Amino acid sequence: MITMLDRYLLITFLKNWAKVLVVLTGVYYTIGILELALRADVSIASLVKYFVYLSTEIFIQISGIVSVLAISLTISHLDKAKELFICQSSGQSLYKILKPVFFLSIILSLITLFILTYVNPILLKKAKRVYHEEVWKEQIPLLSLSSNKIWYESNNFIFNLQSVDQSGKSGKNLSLYKFSPTWNLDYFIKAKFVDFTSSMSWKLYNGKSYSVDNNNLVLTKTFLDHIISKPPKIKHFNFSIEFYKYMNSLELYKFVKNNKNLGLNTVRYEVEYYSRFLLSFSGLLLIIIFVPFSVGPFISRFKSYKKNTFGVVLSIFYWFIYTGSIKLALGLESVLIIFLPAILFTFLGVFLWKNIKS
Repeated sequence: MITMLDRYLLITFLKNWAKVLVVLTGVYYTIGILELALRADVSIASLVKYFVYLSTEIFIQISGIVSVLAISLTISHLDKAKELFICQSSGQSLYKILKPVFFLSIILSLITLFILTYVNPILLKKAKRVYHEEVWKEQIPLLSLSSNKIWYESNNFIFNLQSVDQSGKSGKNLSLYKFSPTWNLDYFIKAKFVDFTSSMSWKLYNGKSYSVDNNNLVLTKTFLDHIISKPPKIKHFNFSIEFYKYMNSLELYKFVKNNKNLGLNTVRYEVEYYSRFLLSFSGLLLIIIFVPFSVGPFISRFKSYKKNTFGVVLSIFYWFIYTGSIKLALGLESVLIIFLPAILFTFLGVFLWKNIKS
């Protein structure tokens, strides 16, 4: 049953959460719009469209800081009115007092997970296309660089190249995957050299062609030269795409499973898949860490603005080690590494809560 105190805490926390979200989003939008307006000849309509599509990505990036600042403002409000002291003097533990906020944080984390899983991939793809086609007026595929290879995606083809000639007419070390519309692999080709001078056909040299049989890659032939009559439709080869970022989590899970069954390297895709869960619950994790810090001997005597600053620093620190763990996981090809920051912060939270004074 929700008590008056629970209702009061929930309303206070939600108000602070919404205020911080609006302020931080406004700052992000203002800086981003001004930066693009100064760098590119772009219409206001295109800028607005781009940042509307980018809204979920921005929300995910700042959600951790929003949650920490919201709980910091809530605790400061309770301290100022001596309400936290009164509740603790009546024999209630800090956890019992703030339990409604923790449950609300879980709900917010689940909402964030839904957005990150199903909504963000769709809007992010649209945002990238607006960015390149309307902001920079480049009719090119969605772009980004990954690892030491350049990735591309077009009409059910996904492929990477080790390098591309400056003329954009040839490349080295091609790995090409052809998928069905349901993301089942049709065939796989590797080639040392590829000539894509003609948009109607590609010429491949010194390579191997594989087919799929019972979820296994089977070598069908080794060739000195091979022609793909209906190649991917790529107009420019100076950029690439992290195609897996535009799949929802169910599609990504199936994609990882299919590629694992075929014996292909799936570390990058698994990191993307699991990072969506870790990011969604980062706000809850940071709240669990921040609360015992804010009322313990560490920073309990700080003024409100100093506590807020500590919350921002804590969020940035977590983000720093989290992004570092992703880079390390990709470098060492070990998915488990991305869980280390969350595990370390969880143990730290347990330690702090065990040593906090009721």
